[in-house]
Amino acid sequence: KQWYQRRVRATTKLLTRSLSTHSANMEPQMTKWNMTAGDLEKGLEEMLKKCRALYDGVADLKPNEMPTLVEKLTEAHRFYDSVSTFFDFPSQVSGDKSVRDASVEADKKLSEFSVEMSARKDVFDVVCSYQNTQTPATAESKRLVERVIQNGKRVGLHLDKEKQERIKEINSRLSNLGIQFQNNMNE
Repeated sequence: KQWYQRRVRATTKLLTRSLSTHSANMEPQMTKWNMTAGDLEKGLEEMLKKCRALYDGVADLKPNEMPTLVEKLTEAHRFYDSVSTFFDFPSQVSGDKSVRDASVEADKKLSEFSVEMSARKDVFDVVCSYQNTQTPATAESKRLVERVIQNGKRVGLHLDKEKQERIKEINSRLSNLGIQFQNNMNE
């Protein structure tokens, strides 16, 4: 019980800080722990919409805006990583089966979304262009750019379209099997 309370406090603090810079109407529902399955579904859709917009902002960068790439990319990763945990956590701790089930479904959507975002050729191309034309200001920025390119190559973004689609299918299937396994272990 103490572990759960510490986790709730830490997660609430992190989410409150993260969401305060993104969406004023998401914050109140994200920091309450008596959410319904409907609240989770609505919050997830809002979160995915915001995250997709952040990635679109990276993909839409013009050559003269390249110096802002690392900042925009960092923001997209930070937002997804900090907020997505909220939708997965109830599947492990909620006493309400409908909330646990909604959380498992949210985890599936997050997984599909993650596979989709990792397979965005437009973002990959912009990051490759950045690497060829810019010098990152910090070692962390350089590592982020290198990792995004490396991950893009791992999902085949440098390959032909047919191979990219096959890799995306495999990654999606692996992800769904992992979620199903975890759900079976939790229940």
